[in-house]
Amino acid sequence: MYQVYLIDDEPWVLIGLERLISWEEYGFCVVGKSTSSKEAWSQITQLKPDVVVTDIRMPGLNGLDLLGKIREENLNTKVVLVSGFAEFEYARIAIRDGAFEYLVKPVSKDQLSDCMKRLSKELTALRAETDTIAVSETIDMISKYKNASSAWAFLCDMHKTKINKRRFYMACLYRFEDDQKLICAQNISETVFDASIVPIAKNELFAVIGSDFCELPQYHAKRILDYIKKICDTSSTLIFCGCSQIYEEEIQVYKMFGRAKNACDSAQFVNLDMIVDHKESDWEGKNELLRQIRYQKSSVTESIETLEHLVTSGKILLDELWKNFVQMNRVYAESQNGKYIDDRECESAEELLAEYKNARVFF
Repeated sequence: MYQVYLIDDEPWVLIGLERLISWEEYGFCVVGKSTSSKEAWSQITQLKPDVVVTDIRMPGLNGLDLLGKIREENLNTKVVLVSGFAEFEYARIAIRDGAFEYLVKPVSKDQLSDCMKRLSKELTALRAETDTIAVSETIDMISKYKNASSAWAFLCDMHKTKINKRRFYMACLYRFEDDQKLICAQNISETVFDASIVPIAKNELFAVIGSDFCELPQYHAKRILDYIKKICDTSSTLIFCGCSQIYEEEIQVYKMFGRAKNACDSAQFVNLDMIVDHKESDWEGKNELLRQIRYQKSSVTESIETLEHLVTSGKILLDELWKNFVQMNRVYAESQNGKYIDDRECESAEELLAEYKNARVFF
């Protein structure tokens, strides 16, 4: 949902404007309203709504002044100006200064509906463009650290200053089940000491955390998740979270990202609304399962159920499941004259997630 803020110094006009259309029908929700433009400006700087619909003639700060302040602060907010006068000069100044639309009172339902339809289309296009740039820039940024740069170098770069080295480092990936308007990553970083958080897709945040105490990275990972849930409407969506191991060394950020991503993919695969930690695992029952598959033992069903339980409880992660699956398929084909358990070829854990979507479908 895109956020809308409404302003008019006449209370009954403000109420009428809010009730004029079904905002949700066009992808908007009214997050605030005010009869005072000065009070409204204070709230706009905090809420940073996608759209402001405001009257022009108001005491104190008029609509054109408000438009100018929004541009001065570089807020990514579209402005729709409303006036009781069809004055050409007002309209000319409004369009010149970047207003999205100029509506004349009394505003009709059709006029406002048409305006919001066009606004929704433009905001969606802008968001898609921004997401593409953000993903591209962040992938380039993470790739830059593929060779030698450490978690500490990453933290220094993101903070744009040299910070003290830490004893322990950990990476986390937070992924919304549905696309979200991502919250300001910098605001989260400021709540966690020595953490850098960047958006890497329209539904993902990547964090690197440094600490002098072994227990604190996981504590901060939970703090970040709680903060995201607090300031986002997560009632209708899950947030999957995966963390790398805690490293007592300056490990490469690229490797930390890979481990955090595998843990996050694993959480999504089994639909776990909890933090999943990356771990190196080698299931002890693997060899017995392969033997049961090769010789078509009836006990294979019990072993598969055990494997499913370990996966759905987060004890075996997606990369380990994929390795087991490849071996199971190979052994089955050897015993069945080339016939596979499943003909779908998955050449990585990522492809397994993309192909099967979740553990229920896989098992």
